[in-house]
Amino acid sequence: MPRQPRRRVRLRARARARARARYPPWADLHGLIVCEILRRLPCDIDRENFFRVCRSWNDAIGLEGIPLLHTPRQLPFLMQPLAEGPIFCCILSGGASHPFPTPMDIPSAFRHARYVGTCGDRMAFLSIFDQPQGIPQQHVVFDLLELGHYKLPSIIVHDEAAPGELEQQVQQRWIRPFSIIAATLSTGVFKSGCVVGGIIKLFHFPDEHRPKIAFWRLNDEPVMGYFDAPEVCWEVEDVLFYNGAFHFLTQGEHIRVGAPAFHVGGMTQVQWENRYFSPGNRAYEQYVKARYLVESRGDLLLVLRCSPYPGQPTSAFKVFRMVQPEVPANNNNVVEYKWMELPSLDGRMLFVGRGCSKSYEAAAYPGFESAIYFCDDEVVALQYPCTDCGKWTEAPPRVVRCFPEQHPSNYSPQVWINP
Repeated sequence: MPRQPRRRVRLRARARARARARYPPWADLHGLIVCEILRRLPCDIDRENFFRVCRSWNDAIGLEGIPLLHTPRQLPFLMQPLAEGPIFCCILSGGASHPFPTPMDIPSAFRHARYVGTCGDRMAFLSIFDQPQGIPQQHVVFDLLELGHYKLPSIIVHDEAAPGELEQQVQQRWIRPFSIIAATLSTGVFKSGCVVGGIIKLFHFPDEHRPKIAFWRLNDEPVMGYFDAPEVCWEVEDVLFYNGAFHFLTQGEHIRVGAPAFHVGGMTQVQWENRYFSPGNRAYEQYVKARYLVESRGDLLLVLRCSPYPGQPTSAFKVFRMVQPEVPANNNNVVEYKWMELPSLDGRMLFVGRGCSKSYEAAAYPGFESAIYFCDDEVVALQYPCTDCGKWTEAPPRVVRCFPEQHPSNYSPQVWINP
């Protein structure tokens, strides 16, 4: 009788051995199979998580003689501002959210900040608001990988003429808080001479609803001066650093090109070039919700986001390319630029957002096609709807809702986070 339990133990051991022979442990996968799995993970974060699954898998990748295919650069992440904090959705992973970081990893002071845009290397411009008054307490560049931050100015100094005789007007210096609507950098954050070009809103100002232009360096405090639009058609909507200068897109679809110069204790000086674009045959059957500037294949593109009527979801896009000007002989030598509509996206994948639009080539991403990806950056009565996002394809022309649904946010719009 005592031998029967031992016999059962031996039988079970043999059964386990046969099972291991038939179904070997995941850790024993051949290196080539491990590499094949890795090739099917185009997202950087998925690949980083892959290496943490099993030590033997990590070792297999490093074995000599196992080639790894080149993977295309990471596509932008969509930041969705949920109630518990922001999450980040990855297009390469089918719209799945990635905890890089999780909402609880983000410092509490930044967890419900307003995301203004991105400045590359998974860094974002944030505005931290004083909720009762709705005035930003500070602006920062937030590093989503290292969870560190770099302080930006939150007040602006500007000169105004004091009341009096025209010949004896005296400049008075004012200090006011401001918020950033959109911004971009001239170079990387850590590079010498980095300048921020921003579209801002002033507080406690007679026409505070009208956007202004401002420039500053990362270590400046405060911002020295701002620049206003001479007419409504020159009010700015988007900004892009292109060909060594800041390009500001206006409501009239003109461009203001600015190259700032800074002086200790003095107002910022800017060399401006106002580029007038003739209307030509541009006529839009739908309402233009937003306008964006995108650099693609060395060209400057104008992207229009349209809907049937104001307040309705995005339904269509139009894309134009800037055409180099000719000086007319009979127009007082006024140089007129032109926007030429593109017949197709021609293999482009465009990600549009204020201050952070990017262009990618669909051919570099197997399974992807020409498309325009967009996020919901609207503000309605101090709320951010966060519902009008997705991608627009041209064959056939349609909008696809490819991201998880979310409720409106009370602290931030959606933005792209560029890798």
